[in-house]
Amino acid sequence: MELSKYTHKKDKFTDELVKMIYFTDIDISRYLFSDDYVKAAHTIKLMLIKNEYIFLNDCINILYDESKLLGFSLSYSGKDKKKFIIDKELEKKTKALEEILTSDISDRQMYLHYIYTDKAVRGKGAGSMLMQKVFSDARDKNCTEVLLDVASDNSNAISFYKKKGFSVYEEKKNVSINIIGSLCMKIKI
Repeated sequence: MELSKYTHKKDKFTDELVKMIYFTDIDISRYLFSDDYVKAAHTIKLMLIKNEYIFLNDCINILYDESKLLGFSLSYSGKDKKKFIIDKELEKKTKALEEILTSDISDRQMYLHYIYTDKAVRGKGAGSMLMQKVFSDARDKNCTEVLLDVASDNSNAISFYKKKGFSVYEEKKNVSINIIGSLCMKIKI
């Protein structure tokens, strides 16, 4: 397995990455982009190519072998968040998500938006490799904490994060949109 920064200009895994992004958190993907996968995938791919919204290429790490994307992480600092390019419609939807997701990220905090590994490599160190890269990226950006949100019913992910040293600091309940609540977790690095 190899790990590197994603770049759409030379990456043969873009279509696989788009699919992983969409299905990693399908409820949020459907809410933000579209119930129709083809439409949503087109939007996500354009954002990757244009380096927009959370899809800043230098915030995405990919894990792969010669022929297949095996996983990815997407994390950004408070400074990175200030660079987000977002249209009005998406901005409105993003505001509604603040009910269940961490929204205030300081310049000294890194937010882990996604971490995903293919089922074939789970339990083989793939998630740990991606997490170590997130911690390294956070230190490189002078961050002292990594924050994340996880669906409150995702026991496997919660267990993984706790093993990595994360602790729950808040539970958020969903009120206005039809998406399950979340646990807000953090670790000092």
